[in-house]
Amino acid sequence: MLTAETRWSVNESLLQSYRSIFISSQSFLLAVGAVTFDRYAFLNIILAVMSLVMIWWIWLPVVTARRRIVDYYKFSLSLTAEQQLYYFEHFTEGQYVSDGKSREQVNDYLENTLQLTHKITDMRETREKVDFWLPFGFSIIWLFFLIPSGIGLLNVFFN
Repeated sequence: MLTAETRWSVNESLLQSYRSIFISSQSFLLAVGAVTFDRYAFLNIILAVMSLVMIWWIWLPVVTARRRIVDYYKFSLSLTAEQQLYYFEHFTEGQYVSDGKSREQVNDYLENTLQLTHKITDMRETREKVDFWLPFGFSIIWLFFLIPSGIGLLNVFFN
């Protein structure tokens, strides 16, 4: 049976890997889009739409879920063995990831048990920059590619 520390470590590594994969793929696609921007409006539209789908329906949900899994195990590491037993019996990883009410209950339990003076959130300052503002920034850049390419393509059809 894997320990909470092992599960935290594995999921933290996966989270970092997912971020790297998404940032690298978006950087590559942006480079392709920049090279083809003046010549192939249709290709740029396809790249932009594909990239926006990757960001909003793949990148954000995957990273958000993995970030919550990391926290589920990370905070359990501060519990005593007895508290961990209760924690894992009453709060599941799946509930923590996908159910906001369950996550609130878990976070309340952790805040009270660990006597924390702050609210637990999975969106801390660094995570906010990497997991929200970076994909948002990529999306804005893709919109700057999409709009002129779309206008250019419309001009070709209507002129």
